[in-house]
Amino acid sequence: MILISYAGFMLLSMTVALIDWRRGWLMAVVCGVLQDPVRKLTPGTPVAITLSVMLIYAMILVAALQALQRDGKEFGKRFSNIYAASLLVSLFIVLAALRGLFTYGLAGWKAPALSLFIYCAPVPAVLLGYSYLQREEQLYKFFRYYAIITSIALIGTPLEYFNVAWRGLGTVALSEAYIRHLPGLQIRLLSASIARPTSWPGTPRR
Repeated sequence: MILISYAGFMLLSMTVALIDWRRGWLMAVVCGVLQDPVRKLTPGTPVAITLSVMLIYAMILVAALQALQRDGKEFGKRFSNIYAASLLVSLFIVLAALRGLFTYGLAGWKAPALSLFIYCAPVPAVLLGYSYLQREEQLYKFFRYYAIITSIALIGTPLEYFNVAWRGLGTVALSEAYIRHLPGLQIRLLSASIARPTSWPGTPRR
């Protein structure tokens, strides 16, 4: 049921992105937060749900194509070094992908290919950010919106700290917790990198 609801919200977000790509960004932020608990509550925790927000991103690129073409020339003139920097970054990304192929072999091509896609996908977002702002006030509004949405999501970290048993929280969906071993103590890592000692020097380990 939760997966169907999320899929419906995704379709709504994609529609909004096609109509108004700036509002589509706002919907993408919400979907980016929701995808994590949805994935953990779905049997098998499919990795595809993690990348589902890319569908909204694709709709944003389609809807913003004219704006990107218009603002791209101005962006290139204002930041003349961007092309050389982009080529350099692309070179290192390709080299990293090739290294992944040599490390895991051709049979494990999916991991380097996925990493290549993840690193390349945000590149157009630089130009999208440039085209997004029409007034300075929009930047502050977006930051406030982003802070509110992500702050709500971070409530899961203290809930996980107090061992609330819900599969949608942090690492609860895993069979074993992430433990960092330091001299004399063990630290259970939580979803937002907030740690709680589970064993102090001189005390028995749990």
